[in-house]
Amino acid sequence: MNLNATFLGQIISFIFFVWFCMKYIWPPVIKIIEERKKEIENGLIYTQEAKKKLDLINKNKKKEIILAQKQAKIILKKAYDEKARILDVAKKKAEIEKQKIIDTAVSNIEIKRKKIFEELKNNIATLAISIAEKIIIQSINKSESNNVIKRYISNLKGEQ
Repeated sequence: MNLNATFLGQIISFIFFVWFCMKYIWPPVIKIIEERKKEIENGLIYTQEAKKKLDLINKNKKKEIILAQKQAKIILKKAYDEKARILDVAKKKAEIEKQKIIDTAVSNIEIKRKKIFEELKNNIATLAISIAEKIIIQSINKSESNNVIKRYISNLKGEQ
């Protein structure tokens, strides 16, 4: 066995194999690796840009939330002011209505008081006439009866 010829054959086969790999297999593999490397780099750049955008969005979100809270406070203040204004208007209307009701009740009471006073006056006159008739019928002394009637009439005039 010739070790040199086998060894030389193996070297030639290895060199041919390396040349074949370098010529036909290695360039597409390197090209795929380079494309993949570019994709990874682009992905990392895109991820960094997305992270920056996300940070910017978060900052803007905080600003928007603060702005929305301020606007909500303004709206609530306006609503409370409007509520207070409506309540004031309602209170004023209620006061006016209350005063109208009180005035109507007072005038009704005054009318009823006058009517009752007139009825009482008529009843007293009727009662006085009936007392006078009884006194005249029972009375022997005419002058004494006249004194009683005069006192009674003067009392009626004084009560008015």
